[in-house]
Amino acid sequence: MQDKNMRDYSLLRLEKSADDLDTARINYKSEKYDAAANRAYYSVFHAIRAVLALDNIERKKHSGNISYFREHYLATGIFDRVYSDVIKKAELLRNAADYDDELTTSADEANEVINKAQGFCDAVKLYIEKRLKSE
Repeated sequence: MQDKNMRDYSLLRLEKSADDLDTARINYKSEKYDAAANRAYYSVFHAIRAVLALDNIERKKHSGNISYFREHYLATGIFDRVYSDVIKKAELLRNAADYDDELTTSADEANEVINKAQGFCDAVKLYIEKRLKSE
């Protein structure tokens, strides 16, 4: 993260999050529910990374980024704690879709995780916009 400033990284990650959410919707419409769940998870993950970029935080593992976000943004009330469940559900569906040969994501599960990811990403976008205006 040296060539760009943290603001730029945050905005790039926010854009990547939005792109992943669009791809999740495309996959859903094509009845590719596992792929939709995967992209919804990555939308949430990149939104988390967009927030962390503003703190100059970059963990090597997904779990490290998520853990930092939970500790510094959910537990402190910066974001509503309901988003912890959104993150968890997205992560569970993504892991099942990617690694469990016997489980598949249903249409209802995919639709739910996409909608919840949208709510989370909207909250992150508002937070980032406010934070950048105040800097």
